Amino acid sequence: MSRTRRYVIACLAGNGIGPEMIAEASRALAQVSRLHGFVVEEVHPPFGGEALARSGHPLPAATRRATLGADAVLVAGASEPALAGIRADLDLAASVSRVLVGGGADLTVFAPLHDSTADWTIERAFAAARARTGRLVSVGVDGAWRRRVEHTAEHHDGVAL
Repeated sequence: MSRTRRYVIACLAGNGIGPEMIAEASRALAQVSRLHGFVVEEVHPPFGGEALARSGHPLPAATRRATLGADAVLVAGASEPALAGIRADLDLAASVSRVLVGGGADLTVFAPLHDSTADWTIERAFAAARARTGRLVSVGVDGAWRRRVEHTAEHHDGVAL
């Protein structure tokens, strides 16, 4: 008997347009989970301005517990000041953004959050490229970055750099 993979996602909407953004993201997650055969369980703890209005604190203990217990955290606004407390609690390695471009195409942008997570991030970018198009474009600020990416490419046959 096979078990369906289940993932818990803490959805941090906050206030303003955050609830609408999270609602759209929830619909997209539901569709993706159906297409790929896994289950998403969402938790929606109070966060930011919403939490401040409810409890007097932008990052209540219950919200911290919910994010630490989740497999992933979805945040509606990256500029929310309460997010600093979440970042401090989590071992975040990279940011990943999906960008829609003209003609219905899209690309995924990976960026390390710390120098110490650069290699981890590069590996994840190559894995994503292999799973999708087999192509990876690297944009770096110096020759050291280029050398890191080219070294990693040697271990990823089938991905055009």
